[in-house]
Amino acid sequence: MGNHQAIARELINEEITPQEERAYLTWAAARPPDEMASVRAYGAAVKSVFRSLEDLRQKKVEPSSAEVQALITDWNAIAVRHGLRNFMATLMEWNPVVAQKWFRVGERAMSRSMTALQGPPDDGLWAYFGAAQEASPWHRALTQITLEASKLVQRKVNPTSESAAALAHDLARICSEYSLGDPLVYARWAAAMQFRKSDEENGRLKAAWMYLAESLRL
Repeated sequence: MGNHQAIARELINEEITPQEERAYLTWAAARPPDEMASVRAYGAAVKSVFRSLEDLRQKKVEPSSAEVQALITDWNAIAVRHGLRNFMATLMEWNPVVAQKWFRVGERAMSRSMTALQGPPDDGLWAYFGAAQEASPWHRALTQITLEASKLVQRKVNPTSESAAALAHDLARICSEYSLGDPLVYARWAAAMQFRKSDEENGRLKAAWMYLAESLRL
């Protein structure tokens, strides 16, 4: 096995039980073959992006810098091309506990393989990647939409309302403007990925994104 694969295998053994691994492999085997092939292709295509991000992190380049943001744009294009967001959302909808463990293994494996020659691995690469995403122009634009969606959720406004439809339209516009792919896929993915902050913030953002997804479906 290559270095990354060997690291991933070690981390799987550490973090995922044999029962959880079998459950995931059974689920993955039932997925469309072209989907799984595309996800594997994503893993190969994205390595150069994260290698460059790690280099910039080591140089202490700000996540909001043009250099870093160009890499985030590249990452987004690869993610859209290979259907990453749909795969991650579907996996989380199947089993969020197991899915989060697999995401963690993938992140740790990538971090270790990128930093193996530079010192002890840490979580800094993923914190840097997250900060870069939050500094992206589309994330800033979408933050306002989720704030407004949260207000509608709190007021129990129906997702079929004109207010909800207007937010869904804005979401679709931003997805088109920044090449984020299908807005419903983006909303499902964003809802599924709300597990890294406080419980209160995770709950608020998850509810907002689910609300937007429901409005897009109607």
